[in-house]
Amino acid sequence: MAKLPANSSIPPIRSTAPIARHLRPQRRTRRGFGLSQLRAIGPKHLNAGNEGDSPSDPATLSDNPGTWLDFTDLVFLDPIGTGFSRSLVDADQTRKLFWTTEPDIEYLSRCIYDWLVKNDRLGSRKYLVGESYGGFRGPRITYFLQSQLGVAMNGVVLVSPYLNPTLEQNGDLSPLPWLVTLPSITAAHLEREHQLTPEAMKPVIDYTLGEYATTLIKGPSDPAATDAMIKKVTEMTGLDPTFVKESGGRLETGAYLREVHREEGKLGSVYDSNVTMFDPFPYAPEQRANDPLLATLIAPTTTAMVDFDTRVVGWKVEARYNALSYEVGSHWSRDQEMRAGSTAQLREAVAADPKLHVMIVHGWNDLSCPSWLHPHRQPDAAHGRPNPRLRPRISRRPHVLHARSQPGRITQRRDGDVQPALSGKGIGCPMSRFWDMGVPAKVPLCSYGRESRVSSLIQTVGTSRGLGTTAKAHT
Repeated sequence: MAKLPANSSIPPIRSTAPIARHLRPQRRTRRGFGLSQLRAIGPKHLNAGNEGDSPSDPATLSDNPGTWLDFTDLVFLDPIGTGFSRSLVDADQTRKLFWTTEPDIEYLSRCIYDWLVKNDRLGSRKYLVGESYGGFRGPRITYFLQSQLGVAMNGVVLVSPYLNPTLEQNGDLSPLPWLVTLPSITAAHLEREHQLTPEAMKPVIDYTLGEYATTLIKGPSDPAATDAMIKKVTEMTGLDPTFVKESGGRLETGAYLREVHREEGKLGSVYDSNVTMFDPFPYAPEQRANDPLLATLIAPTTTAMVDFDTRVVGWKVEARYNALSYEVGSHWSRDQEMRAGSTAQLREAVAADPKLHVMIVHGWNDLSCPSWLHPHRQPDAAHGRPNPRLRPRISRRPHVLHARSQPGRITQRRDGDVQPALSGKGIGCPMSRFWDMGVPAKVPLCSYGRESRVSSLIQTVGTSRGLGTTAKAHT
């Protein structure tokens, strides 16, 4: 039984107010980190994940001036394996029912449907927000709700979305993986030199799509072009000329993250290569340590969230909180459906609904879900034609857009057109709730109402294939 603070009040359900959901991010190999609740759009802010931060720094929450709470209610959902959520079936059934692509989409969609029905919110305007792997889920859940469960979203916001899982594969034959990484690596170098601007990135993109691409396609047939490419890539990235030459001008992400700060004995993060930590195994042939950003965030995120839930909210839960689940990552099925990505579902959802709007936001120096590629591919989602309902945005922030200090949060909120988009002046109208979903049954939800900072805690229990869910509100 969750207990709310004595001075909090639960606002009445407003059946006419719009609703939005936020999909919790997930890394490809590890599932977790609903950072948006404490780092971006929630009412509280945790200052962590910056260069130089330590896991043992105080996990102090402060009011978040960049919260979306003044123009929308917020709801965050921790799917199976993250947060306090746990499966109620055995390990084999859990993997089958929750930790594979299609069942994952279906049970999360059904959770949304059931919540809307239980709370008399089917008539509200509905929005979906997904970050990282949540950006993979976003189009699929939107299309499943629209086409199977009969619930249509009014808008979708995708932040650093993992739309094309196979995009960076087959680099031995295809130039595409190297076209994806070069702009992000160059952006990281420009940021270190305090020169990262859209104007500075334009010639980078032009070179990548032009001379760099054609030189890679030519291969060894044009040695002079190859030598010129290696020289140019060295200048753009600031990397050691020998490293670039021995890489053939093809900068593999893992090798780059070990090379870029090698003289300092440090590793860069795939989410933000300018966030570093000392490499505990500098002479190993491959990186053996955790990602620097994840290693920094696990402890403060867990401490802050558990303290907020148990002390501030008063929900005296005794279960372990998983900010990051290695178990889910090791058992997640990387099946053909996952390899297929979610651009097809994005196309179908947009094509079927002429009033559905989509905003896609990327960070320039993101190497986990590279920034430049998806905005350049937006016409694909509109069947080859430019579509004004698909709005790409690129931020100076990295993959974890909210992992920087206050200016990043304000930029994400205002310069990214989020508030006007969700208040009827842009891609949609006023919204009521955001959901935070991430990994793939027992699924706690925490909702925040505009009238009160904490409005309710909801526990949803998923059963067979996640399609028969029951919900109990705790007050």
